[in-house]
Amino acid sequence: MDIAVTTILLFAVFGILLFVGCPISVSIVVSSIVTALSSGFLLRANGTMNPKIVGRTALKIAEMAGITVPAGTKLLVSEQDPMNVSKKNPYSREKLCPVIAFFTVDGWEAACELSIRILQNEGAGHTMTLHTKNKDVVREFALRKPVSRILVNTPGALGGVGASTGLAPALTLGCGAVGGSATSDNITPMNLINIRRVAWGLCELEDLRKGSPVPKDEPACECGTRTDLTPEDIEAITREIMKRLGAGLGK
Repeated sequence: MDIAVTTILLFAVFGILLFVGCPISVSIVVSSIVTALSSGFLLRANGTMNPKIVGRTALKIAEMAGITVPAGTKLLVSEQDPMNVSKKNPYSREKLCPVIAFFTVDGWEAACELSIRILQNEGAGHTMTLHTKNKDVVREFALRKPVSRILVNTPGALGGVGASTGLAPALTLGCGAVGGSATSDNITPMNLINIRRVAWGLCELEDLRKGSPVPKDEPACECGTRTDLTPEDIEAITREIMKRLGAGLGK
C-alpha cells in the first residue's frame, strides 16, 4: 500500500506513531526499530521522565541503554500493544527524545479511540498530527480529540509552532481548559498585554427589564421563611455540604 493513502497519526509532542491498516515496513519510516527499552531507563522510580534522555540523539540513548544500533540511526521505535496505554508505560507518555512508540490498529475509528486514550493518559489539550487525504477523517478527529491543535499533513514540531502552518508563531502553546491552561492559543504578544477598555452605558435597568416578568416581592422558596433552624443545625448542614463537595470537613 502506498504510504500516501495510508492514515498515519503522529503525536509529535509525545512520540507516538499509529499506523492504521498499514502493511508497509516500518524501515521506510525509521532507520532502526527498538523492540524494548527498560521502563526503568525511560522513567525514574517516581514515575517521571528520566532527564538524562531529554534532547539526546538516538545513538546516545541506545548507547546509554546498552542497545546496539546501526551507525546513523536517527529514531528508535518500539512496537506497542494498543491495550497497553498507562502511566506505567513510558511509550504512551511524553519522552522529549527520539524514542517513539508504534501502535497498529484496524481502521481509523479504532485509531480515533486509541488516540483519545493516549491523550487522556498524558497530554490532553496540547497537539496532535494527522496524515491523511480523507477530509471526513480530519473532521471526525477535529470534533472529538481533546487537543487545542490538530495539524494535518505537516511535521508536528514545525506545524505546532506555526512554522509550516497558519498558526501564530510561538514556542509556548496553550493547552486550554482541558489541559489546565487559561488559553488554547499559541501564546503571542497579544496574550501578554493589558488592554484598558472604556465602556459607555447604552441603556438603563428599566430598559433591560422590558418584556421580562417582574419578580414578586416574596421569598423565592419556603426555606427562606424558616426560623426554627438553630446554629447547630446550620453548622451540621454546612459541614455535610462541604463533605459532599470533597472538602474533607465533617470527617
